[in-house]
Amino acid sequence: MPPLSSPEVPLSQVLATCAGELADLAARCGRLQTTLSPALARTADLEDGQALDLVTQTLEALSAYMGALGRGLPAAWTADAAAAAAGLPLADLAARLQGLAAAAAADSGELDLFEAG
Repeated sequence: MPPLSSPEVPLSQVLATCAGELADLAARCGRLQTTLSPALARTADLEDGQALDLVTQTLEALSAYMGALGRGLPAAWTADAAAAAAGLPLADLAARLQGLAAAAAADSGELDLFEAG
């Protein structure tokens, strides 16, 4: 989502961005499932494996739902994405939800211990 000069952006665009974030999280959970499956099988903790699967499926479903909602909204409906993201504790997420490059949030003073791979 390109940054806009106006604080108001189409709500459909906001929902599409949220849907993308949820889809990314679902994909990350899917990779966690693949990585953790052998360990969960060894401990015979099927409930934890099923819980992780439920989280993945729920994120996928919420992504589809948010995307569908956004596609059905009138273009005139807008939201102040910057104000809504202002209180989020994750600077990179807040920047993405506003349509800003994640690099804009990199100088936030936060300590990054892990790199995304």
